[in-house]
Amino acid sequence: MKLADFWAQALRRLHSELSEQQFNRAIAPVTLGEQDGAWVLYAKNQFAVNLLRSQYTAKIAALQAELAPDTPAVCYKIGSGATCAMADADVQAALHTGYYYAWAVSQNLHSAAAEALPLFGALRHGEISGAEFVVRQLNGGIDETCFNELGNRFTQYYYADDDEGYGHFMDDYFIALGLQTEAEFYRQTWQPAHQEQLNAVFQAAFDKWKSSLKS
Repeated sequence: MKLADFWAQALRRLHSELSEQQFNRAIAPVTLGEQDGAWVLYAKNQFAVNLLRSQYTAKIAALQAELAPDTPAVCYKIGSGATCAMADADVQAALHTGYYYAWAVSQNLHSAAAEALPLFGALRHGEISGAEFVVRQLNGGIDETCFNELGNRFTQYYYADDDEGYGHFMDDYFIALGLQTEAEFYRQTWQPAHQEQLNAVFQAAFDKWKSSLKS
C-alpha cells in the first residue's frame, strides 16, 4: 500500500473518531512525503509536530498496523509535502460489494458490458479497488447486468436474498473479517489482505455451490 492510500483511509477513520476541532487543528493540515525509506507526515511548525507526536502517534500507529501492515515506519517532521484527500465515503460504503465483485471478475463471472467499461482493466489489474469500480462505473451497486449467466446464478444464490438483501454472503463477510457489529462493518477500509482473505471465502462458497449442481 502506498502512503497516500493509507493516509486517505486514515483521514476517514480519524475524522469519525476525533472532534471536529481536533481533526481540523492537528490532522487535516498534515501533508505527506517519503525520506530514507520512511513515511513522513509533515506539519507546518514544531508545535504542530509535537502535537502529533504527543497526542496522535498511538492512534496513527494503530491505524497503520490495521490498514497497512508491513509498511515503512512513520516519522513526523516540519515541512510541506503532498496533500491527500480523505477517502470517499461512497467508496467505503460500497466496500463489501466491491470485494465481492473484484473476486467475481477474477473468476470471469462478469458480463461483457462490464468488461467494456473504461476502468475495467484497472480493476482486473489491481490498480483500483472493487469498491472504487462499483462506485465510479456501476452507479454504486451491482445487478444482473454486471454478470454473465453463471455469475448471475451464483450471485442470486449467494449474494441476493429477498428478505434481507443478502444471502450467505453477509454472514461469511462478517465471520471472515471478524466483525461483530454494524458499526465495525461501516468502519472497514479497503485492504489488499482482506481482498485475498475474502477471495478464498467466496471461492469456497462458489466451489461448493457448483458441486451441488452436479449432484
